[in-house]
Amino acid sequence: MPLPPTKPSPREKQPASTPNRLNLTVIPYPFVSIRSFCLPSSMQRGILPVGEPQSYPAGNRIMNSVVLVEDDLVLSQVISEYLTAHDFRVRAVSSGRAAIELIQQEPPSIVVLDVNLPDIDGFSLCLRLRENYHGAIVIVTARATDGDEILGLDCGADDYIVKPVRPAVLLARLRSHLRQKCDIDSSDPGLQIGHLLVFPIRRTCQIGDRQLTLSGNEFELLMHLIKHAGQRISREELHKLVIPEAWSPSDRNIDLRISRLRQKLGSPETSGLQIRSVRNVGYELVQHT
Repeated sequence: MPLPPTKPSPREKQPASTPNRLNLTVIPYPFVSIRSFCLPSSMQRGILPVGEPQSYPAGNRIMNSVVLVEDDLVLSQVISEYLTAHDFRVRAVSSGRAAIELIQQEPPSIVVLDVNLPDIDGFSLCLRLRENYHGAIVIVTARATDGDEILGLDCGADDYIVKPVRPAVLLARLRSHLRQKCDIDSSDPGLQIGHLLVFPIRRTCQIGDRQLTLSGNEFELLMHLIKHAGQRISREELHKLVIPEAWSPSDRNIDLRISRLRQKLGSPETSGLQIRSVRNVGYELVQHT
């Protein structure tokens, strides 16, 4: 579908006969790359300051959730309202720091992420999210070079979409990622040890209803301990698993990581597991009885 003709910026003076109206002819969907809009008065009143999340609920339907990170507030509202109308629960923020806080509080099904943000660039944000977040990340940006796309995917994004994109196309891409997640879920029934339930493909784990927030390296350590449960594992072996630098007997990096992992697992009574220290050797994972 051809792009609509370029219209004056909202900052330019509009004709007196059409105040606060969209400069848009009738087309099937609004375009995502829209910066030539005059805002309706209701939208003008509803715009939030930078960094404050805005939710777009849609009744009591069961929906997939999306965190939208976009500092163009007009564009953010267009995408949010379109996705909400198609059974997504959207929480929109306009800064990277607000996104990190929101995703940590309640991880969504998908993160839709712009690159040019006011506080953190989208590539760095994607890297930080990937430390703990295991859902889909879709970058939607005007940066169209091959280098930018490769960088975005290397930073952990599952998809890279160049603006302008029609909301219907974005919706189709998001649904595609959700179908892939369903396929993974069906082939990843979970592994239980003690009270801990681990999903190796999704790289998530939980104790009862409590989701554990583990970094990528912490998850690797935990999986290695589970695979070798009841066996003594040397510090050197664990070091090589997650740290590229050479190991030395005086290195206590693994000890600090195991300490954090113990804290996140909770007490042996809670997790049903205990990571024991083995003097002059390393660690051993055993079930707590």
